Amino acid sequence: MAGLSLYCEAAEADGDYETEQSKRQRLETIGRLAGVIAHDFNNLLTVILANLELAAFRIRNEDSRELLRRASEAAEMGASFNKRLLALAGGRRSEPAVIKVNRHITDTWQVVERVLSEDTRLQFHPGADVWPVKADPGELDGAILNLVVNARDAVEGRGEVTIATKNVQLTAAEAAGIAGAMPGDFVRISVADTGSGMPSEVAELAMEPFFTTKPTGAGSGLGLTSVGMTVARAGGFLLLDSLPGEGTTVSLYLPRTLEVAQDPDDGEDADLPFGEGQLILVVEDDPLVREAVLQRLEVLGYAVLEAPDGEAALALLKQGEPVDLVFSDVVMPGRLSGYDLALLLRRRFPGVGVLLTSGYASRMVPRRRRFMVRSELIAKPYSLQVLARAVRRALLAAGKAEG
Repeated sequence: MAGLSLYCEAAEADGDYETEQSKRQRLETIGRLAGVIAHDFNNLLTVILANLELAAFRIRNEDSRELLRRASEAAEMGASFNKRLLALAGGRRSEPAVIKVNRHITDTWQVVERVLSEDTRLQFHPGADVWPVKADPGELDGAILNLVVNARDAVEGRGEVTIATKNVQLTAAEAAGIAGAMPGDFVRISVADTGSGMPSEVAELAMEPFFTTKPTGAGSGLGLTSVGMTVARAGGFLLLDSLPGEGTTVSLYLPRTLEVAQDPDDGEDADLPFGEGQLILVVEDDPLVREAVLQRLEVLGYAVLEAPDGEAALALLKQGEPVDLVFSDVVMPGRLSGYDLALLLRRRFPGVGVLLTSGYASRMVPRRRRFMVRSELIAKPYSLQVLARAVRRALLAAGKAEG
């Protein structure tokens, strides 16, 4: 009987391991699939945004321009949603930025509200003069959304979920009693629910990977784990406070940053850096995207050439075309990727500047190869202003423009 007991325990352990392995594999597959879908979606948004901006250049009627501006904002919002979905799917690398916390939560409020039922009341209590923090905006969205979903499940569709922010100054004595904490200035983002709460033995396991109190198939058990990883990457820590019958509060402590948050509207009306007739070779396999890029560059004052892939681009250069800059997509059909093309250009045509772009999730764009080519990469979709400034920087770096 002892032997049978040991065999059963070993089989059960193997089953648990296989379950965890299958969950990890499923999440990796979701991340890869999200990256592919994001690429196609970002290409569509690139074409939409480009044509809206080009139309705004040609239309002088202010009422019509206002309609175009609203449509452009909607396209940019679609790009933002795409990034958030990728963050939730684990399909992009961490890209820290300075965040105005209260404004950020307000901007994402519609997304958060959609995960709740009509019988669940969502409240936001913003703190006064909350400090900026530095974290990945998409990951922070995902963390807050994870906590709200957990809170929704805890109140079983009927109750209250409250998001609150506050500045907190943690002393050395206070930090000593908290695992992973350090003294300093923090912004606390808390998500509280009016659910049934958890006993201490359950609360202690809540951060363990794949631990869940939900039925099989209703959750992966990775929610709080991923939230904790997001906070740790930002240099902060997480606290969970829960008692049976009194609900649960999960608090994210993110360190204050002294860097200044850039307002998204800053520089919107600034003068665009126009070209002086430099010749830019656009390498893009999607004909709609390629045409949109060519038209944008012409509006900015550049001469343009086009190629559908890396091999065709090299052929044009070998013919002696006086190209000043190659602007290439990264992922293309054929033998050469954008990175391969950039490396060949560095060796064979060192005087030609290189600028890269991609609609794929950043984790699908190898960082090592990006470092090797030492070229800037701009993410699709991009605005006319982002394109104009990136092209200008690339030309300056290649000595093809005057600063």
